[in-house]
Amino acid sequence: MKQFLFILISLFFINPLLSQTNRHYETNPDRKRNINWLFGNNVWIDFNNDTPAFKTGCKIGGSEPAASISDTSGKLLFYTNGQTIWNQNHDTFTNGNGLLGDWSSSQGTCIVPLPENDSLYYVFTTDDIAGPNGFRFNLVKYKNGSGIVLKKNILLQKGICESISVTIHADGKSTWVVVHSSPGNTFYAYLITKDGLLPCPKLSKAGHSYDNNFQNAQTYAKFSLNSKYFAISAPTEDIFQVLEFNNLEGYFKSLIVKSNFFLVLGLEFSPNNRYLYILQRDRNISQYDLTFNTIRVIKSYSNSPPYKGSLLLSNNKIYVGYFDSFYLASLNNIDSSSVGFQQRALDLKSNKFRYGLPNFNMSYSYTPSVDFLYNYNCFNNSVALEGRDTFDADSFNWRTKRIYNSGIQFSNIKSPTINFPDTGLYEIRYIAAKGSRSDTVIKYITIYPKINIQFLGRDTMYKSDVPFSLDLKAPKDLHCIRWQDSSSGETFTADTAGTYYVKVTNKAFCSISDTIRITHCLNSLSKPVIFRSNDTLRTQLLEADTFIWYRNNQLISITKDTFIILADTGTYRVEAAKQGYCNSSSNPLVYKCFEGLAQPGIFLNGDTLYANQPQADSFLWFRNNVPFRKTSDSFIVLSDTGIFRVEAIKQKYCNQSSASISNKCLNNLIKPSIFLSRDTLFTNQPQADSFVWFRNGQQFNVTKQPFIKLSDTGIYRVEAAKKQHCNRSSSSWHVSKLDVSIQQLQNSGIEIYPNPADEAIIIDTESSETFMIRIFDYGGKLVFEKQTGTNKTKIDISYLTQGLYIIELSNYKTLFHYKIIIQ
Repeated sequence: MKQFLFILISLFFINPLLSQTNRHYETNPDRKRNINWLFGNNVWIDFNNDTPAFKTGCKIGGSEPAASISDTSGKLLFYTNGQTIWNQNHDTFTNGNGLLGDWSSSQGTCIVPLPENDSLYYVFTTDDIAGPNGFRFNLVKYKNGSGIVLKKNILLQKGICESISVTIHADGKSTWVVVHSSPGNTFYAYLITKDGLLPCPKLSKAGHSYDNNFQNAQTYAKFSLNSKYFAISAPTEDIFQVLEFNNLEGYFKSLIVKSNFFLVLGLEFSPNNRYLYILQRDRNISQYDLTFNTIRVIKSYSNSPPYKGSLLLSNNKIYVGYFDSFYLASLNNIDSSSVGFQQRALDLKSNKFRYGLPNFNMSYSYTPSVDFLYNYNCFNNSVALEGRDTFDADSFNWRTKRIYNSGIQFSNIKSPTINFPDTGLYEIRYIAAKGSRSDTVIKYITIYPKINIQFLGRDTMYKSDVPFSLDLKAPKDLHCIRWQDSSSGETFTADTAGTYYVKVTNKAFCSISDTIRITHCLNSLSKPVIFRSNDTLRTQLLEADTFIWYRNNQLISITKDTFIILADTGTYRVEAAKQGYCNSSSNPLVYKCFEGLAQPGIFLNGDTLYANQPQADSFLWFRNNVPFRKTSDSFIVLSDTGIFRVEAIKQKYCNQSSASISNKCLNNLIKPSIFLSRDTLFTNQPQADSFVWFRNGQQFNVTKQPFIKLSDTGIYRVEAAKKQHCNRSSSSWHVSKLDVSIQQLQNSGIEIYPNPADEAIIIDTESSETFMIRIFDYGGKLVFEKQTGTNKTKIDISYLTQGLYIIELSNYKTLFHYKIIIQ
């Protein structure tokens, strides 16, 4: 149903009490707590063996309420009728008389052990038909056969129905104790943890409202064995209802209400938690199927119908008690629709059943094949898990994930501890396996904010001659708050000397207590002043004899010296103290960082910027006073120009900044090389965007092409240029003569004409070899390019402006140059 309820996936409708050969019941070592039944007219039945044994000595005589408790081996410890408590020898406990239960309160008493304690128990009682004694508890100590009532008849709630119901919490250790309001539709779920009974119940308004008749307070109620379902009757309105129960958070949700069930006397669930059995006064025993929402009559009474009765599960049978009967009847095969009925199943040996059977925690009878317990530490948000199984598993797998989050934690040991990194709802999946068998259980747990210890603050003093008031504050968003006067507000005002105490419980039901002591004094000390000198914090107040130092409001030192050596950053203050005087506190001083880091050096090498500070853990780099990169390396490769500096960083130390360094251009271009071919000067620099050419030290041309045509001799060099980069200059090249002539072209068997030309030129060669034809203007700009493989090629030059041009013919063997004038 709801995700908060834990789900036993593999065993939802499987009877955990069938086929239990060789099971060792590790999942429920308390399963024998309900083994001894003491009730009715001095009836004591021991179910330790396959055949129940009748024993003598029971002191209960005719009371409707009854409860008993056994140890984990099945030995009777003590029992009660809600008015008196007897030990296993049938002697009354010390202070064990006078409990305020009523002899006619149905299911009006129960016994709950304090978790993880072998001697303290709670005995609960209710009054008859919502009487004035209400719902109360008694704290008893039982050890080695001797018992004493330590706290007696402590009122928890008035206006309560008769029945008390008990079941296990999702953690597998704590216990829920539930009662219902009369009138109204409020459930009160009290939790008992290892720290004791929480005084604040979890309230649920759910289901039918008990408003029409005070006789409705004579309820009968039961939890299913797995704690998931709860059934309760409203006798005078002829109904019973079934609700879902969240045993993690303690709230109820209505499931169904069934009418036309006259005076329900008893309710009991089958071991597989699927069927609910209903006993009616003067009517029938019926079976309700929770899966299909159907009801069938198991036993119909036409003669001698039961006046009073009760139902109770034991050893896979449900026993039926009838008023004034010397026998208990039984329902058999109760995990199916084929239920058998036996009228005289158990002989009471001339003792009569009167009004009710014992009231037990039925989750003691729940023994699934796999389960786990957990202990939630609300101070560090960790959960200690304890895997359990009944088949000696040897392989274990835990998967913990936050709901609506993909992250999963894994563990493969049987009882790990899981640390939760954040608050929220978590799914815990436990898989136990042995061989081919693998069983799974899923539970959900909500992680709440951590509870900080010492939340009330430190002990304090006030001057006795002035009015005093201090608001003590509990943490926010809690389940329960109880101050020393039992008040429950978030704030408590202390206005006089004394010791103040509060116990708080968060919504995960973790409890913590805190105490503050307030005393008065006659005189006050002057207010101390603190100041820092390098790594030392000092104060000057000669009248004080002790100084109490705090960092972030946590006490770190008590000394007679007027100084402390700083070992950490934080917010510091000091209290001056002197016997008989009120302490006096300084103003806080914030110490953000230690000084002492040396100023880092900074230098540029090519396109790399280096910082020199070996003490630093990391470096924060700035460009034009804007931080742009944090690195653990002491260098960065520049990709931009600007004004750079670096801050050296070391944990808890003040950052130290370098001087600034200007980088106007990136100095990572490769030095260009130049070479001459005929009358063309070439450069080789693939990074550059453009080239700046110099002749005899004077710039004479800027081009995007990596060459220029020469028209004169001289000393040449070129600078490679790229945006944001520093120009890079080649070595110089001395051109003493131009190695191209008209005669060379004429001797090659190639003719170019006319020259001068205006519309077209013709190139005529002796062979039909393929040539590349290029035409350059006299500044070296390429204006025409074409490949030809014919003897004669005509080129249109009408679009070219007038001037001197160079025609270049080249193939894989030869390069020819020819000057031509275009008119």
